[in-house]
Amino acid sequence: MTGPRSSQHDAGLRIDSPGYTRAIVALVIAGFTCFLVLYGTQPILPQITAQFGVTPATASLTVAAGTGAMALLLVPLSLFADRYGRERLMRWGLAGAAAFAAASAVAPDFLTLLACRAGVGACVAGVPAAALAYLGDEIAPEGRSRAMGLYIAATGLGGMTGRLIVSAVTGWLDWRYGLATLGAAG
Repeated sequence: MTGPRSSQHDAGLRIDSPGYTRAIVALVIAGFTCFLVLYGTQPILPQITAQFGVTPATASLTVAAGTGAMALLLVPLSLFADRYGRERLMRWGLAGAAAFAAASAVAPDFLTLLACRAGVGACVAGVPAAALAYLGDEIAPEGRSRAMGLYIAATGLGGMTGRLIVSAVTGWLDWRYGLATLGAAG
């Protein structure tokens, strides 16, 4: 919601309301999904090193590009979200992160892979930038800490799950299939 809250929602979404549950489920899934795709290259750094003939330190830039882009864009995107809509930014952020994650799987060279991973991070940044502000504005005070805790827990679980998925798929198939799986899941 970008304008003043209507009188029926002055207190925000209460814990016992269906709107609260829907909002929390959506934000938990968004947080989980963002961090699912963000750390996708971490468990496959040895395969990236071998595939592209780069050093292990250079291969680790695929993780740093995503997390760095996210860190750099969190504050600017939170301002963007306030102006153009939090829900819209979260939707586009999730779609963009999934697209860049899928594009990572078909990157023909290391620089393209690096650009795709930076794109994932840039898109992911829009979700936490808007989600925490959304929770603060739309959730009733007595439900905020629970909602924020669930959101933060989902991001951690998503990051761990993404690493596990890529590792498992790469164990059976090529690393590219691992990243493609994350893109599809996103």
